[in-house]
Amino acid sequence: MPNAKSPTVLITPLKLALIAGAAQKLPVLVRIQAPDPDPAMQSARGPYHLALVIDRSGSMSGAPLAEAVRCAWDIVTRLQPTDRAALVVFDDGVDLLVPAQPVGDRGALYAHWRRCMPAARPTCTAAGRRAPTRCYPPRPKRHWRG
Repeated sequence: MPNAKSPTVLITPLKLALIAGAAQKLPVLVRIQAPDPDPAMQSARGPYHLALVIDRSGSMSGAPLAEAVRCAWDIVTRLQPTDRAALVVFDDGVDLLVPAQPVGDRGALYAHWRRCMPAARPTCTAAGRRAPTRCYPPRPKRHWRG
């Protein structure tokens, strides 16, 4: 019997059948599911500031892009109204679809979500790594004296 405080390991075979009596490899999908938090142990938290960055290049077209968008939207639905979220997409360049804003009005965020879907251009991973820096204003530089 699983312990309620332990993670659950889910193993799903990626082949429907195996040949009896033959040596073969069985690829599997392994998922680790965190346990539900104990409500008695939860404390108040400060607001999150989150930038969701999605690769919408040609290599992500179809099901991979749809799954990335679905997962990102799932994250947004779990945020509190005081949290801030930004939505950035990249392919051969970077598009800031939603600058960092409070999540309170998810309808406004969702209107921009559909713009993630077109995919066809090559991937520029450097643009994807720089993308979150466009979501929030730059911090003032601190000068340290040694």
